[in-house]
Amino acid sequence: MSRIRTKGNLFETQFAKDFIKGTLNFLSTSLIILLEKGTCSRLALGNEFSFNNANSIKVFHDAQYKIGFYHQLGVPVVGLHFKPSEQFFGLGGSKVNSDGKSHGSYATKSEINFMGNEIKKK
Repeated sequence: MSRIRTKGNLFETQFAKDFIKGTLNFLSTSLIILLEKGTCSRLALGNEFSFNNANSIKVFHDAQYKIGFYHQLGVPVVGLHFKPSEQFFGLGGSKVNSDGKSHGSYATKSEINFMGNEIKKK
């Protein structure tokens, strides 16, 4: 997707909107997890999704997320504003924040579980 320059335009087409809604309704899911800030922003433009303000995960300052709701199915939505694949594979570099966490440290199982539990609490 990162190589498609017009991906923003693709998501704005009626076909894409109908496809996303149809897929979510077909799956009848109990939770939706969105990846990347841009995805949350695009979906928040309509009235089917709503989101609160961004939060940071304790000690993982760059791992921001939003809690939201998909009104058509009545299910919660978690919008991750970071790219989990980069953190999961430890590609985030060695820069350390004030709590001693680098993006690379996001990749351990215990840290991923910690982040998930922090979000789940909200």
